[in-house]
Amino acid sequence: MSPEASAKGEVKSQKMDLQLWTVSKLGRIPYPLRKDIYFFAPLTESLDFMGVDPVTYTRLGNSVRQGREGLLHTVAPHVPSFSFGGERPLGCAMALGVSLQYSPANVLDDGNTMIWFEDDLPKSTATEPNPMASSGFWVGNLNVHIKYLAKANRQLTLSEIGLIQEALSDIPFVAPEPPPPVTAVDVGQFVMEAPAGVRNGINTVFTLSSDPVLGSVLLQCFGVTLRRVTSGPGNMEYTLSGTGNRTITMGLAPAAAGAPFFAIYNKVGVSQSGFLRRETPAGVRNGSNRIFTLAYPPVADSIFLNCFGTVLVKVGSNPQEMEFTLSGATFQTLTLGMAPTAQYPFQALYLSTS
Repeated sequence: MSPEASAKGEVKSQKMDLQLWTVSKLGRIPYPLRKDIYFFAPLTESLDFMGVDPVTYTRLGNSVRQGREGLLHTVAPHVPSFSFGGERPLGCAMALGVSLQYSPANVLDDGNTMIWFEDDLPKSTATEPNPMASSGFWVGNLNVHIKYLAKANRQLTLSEIGLIQEALSDIPFVAPEPPPPVTAVDVGQFVMEAPAGVRNGINTVFTLSSDPVLGSVLLQCFGVTLRRVTSGPGNMEYTLSGTGNRTITMGLAPAAAGAPFFAIYNKVGVSQSGFLRRETPAGVRNGSNRIFTLAYPPVADSIFLNCFGTVLVKVGSNPQEMEFTLSGATFQTLTLGMAPTAQYPFQALYLSTS
């Protein structure tokens, strides 16, 4: 085989090594435009690329990155650090001391259009300086995650750049719907409490401190919200009976310790006006931050906080796993006992008076 054929074979082999789920993004680009892309590096899970070998990468010291499953991992020196936001690839982490170089034969610094993403923001040489030097080194911004380096063999129009960026984007744009008007409703007075009774793995009868509005009761035990039935409760079910419907009879007795056991409900005969709020509390979910903020002051004991696949219990101080506290002048500061990641849904449902 001639050297020229061998070189072509190497380039073809390099293309075949690309991950199909990232190469498929190139397939979204119309063919007449796609054939003008001669260099493409996904930079989402490996240094694979379509172009002229070689590629080199150096990085000093260990680092921590978030993997596809949402957990944090230690990455050894000189190993590319690829990060994810949940299931979404963020790209290759570029920082001080990191060196990424492709062969100068790729001519990544010429006047033709380069397209790339930094922390999911689309960039191109139509509006930004070229991040690749004549030596093939990355000389662009640091402390960002880069991905989808795509080099064209000509200068592209703005509309062509937009088509490529849309095809490569991992976050499809959806125009937000206008929020529905919020109206005040009579929500009564909320109670959040541990029902009275002995938790010993045998007793199944407990008592609420006030008469509940039947449709408002949320009983949490065994890590799930139990289902209310009219009679004969089975596992994960309960009934309400007796004077004022205060008596809880469960189909399965809760143990003395383990998952939180509490009830949230409205009291009968108490009028209180408020607004129903459903939101993701503000704050970074990175596995270390435990402090978040509600958008509005909550009505006392009305908050229903869902995280880690279950409902957390509110405590007065020193929250442990599956617990949280409310603090601050307007009780909008949430402090969790365990720091959440983006792996699980995180949502607060509560009432506010404003």
